[in-house]
Amino acid sequence: MIKKEIRVLGVSFAAPHRGRSGLIQVVGVVYRGNRWLEGAMRTTVPPEVRDLTPRITKMVTSSPHYPQLRVIVLDELITRSGNYADIEVLSKKTRIPVIAVARQKIPVRRLTDAPTRLPERTIKALASLPSTRWKAGGKTFFVYSAGLGKVDLEELLEVCASREGIPEAARVARITAFALEKFLFSRAP
Repeated sequence: MIKKEIRVLGVSFAAPHRGRSGLIQVVGVVYRGNRWLEGAMRTTVPPEVRDLTPRITKMVTSSPHYPQLRVIVLDELITRSGNYADIEVLSKKTRIPVIAVARQKIPVRRLTDAPTRLPERTIKALASLPSTRWKAGGKTFFVYSAGLGKVDLEELLEVCASREGIPEAARVARITAFALEKFLFSRAP
């Protein structure tokens, strides 16, 4: 039985706009289930660094919230600029289960395109991730998980999902990252 106030870290990314230089902003939001906002965290990553996993790991493990966190929820696995997070490595390094909720399956064929060219081993790792279809809020999502069983996954999603279907922590992290991206874009020369 998963507690209704389980501490969930939602993570989202704010990538710089095309043609602009700037750092990728990684935003984390700590929630109790889908009820209360408890805290926030942030780190930055240079755009040339494709694998965001080490920076996310450091952000999580150096946070004062780390001892209470029970699950990490990413709102995407691959940014629009081709940066990615490896949920299996993230789960192992943080010792916390990780899930990623996406509106569509990972477009493996598109990952080999020139602008988002990822290393072959990364493409294979992303392609081998098992996904579970999950319907909530009248929408269908694809959920990828590492370090969590199928029964636990469904129960966890029920506990921390918003009315829109995605976990509340991931939804708020996305809103925060979008607002940060918009703010930084408006202030850029």
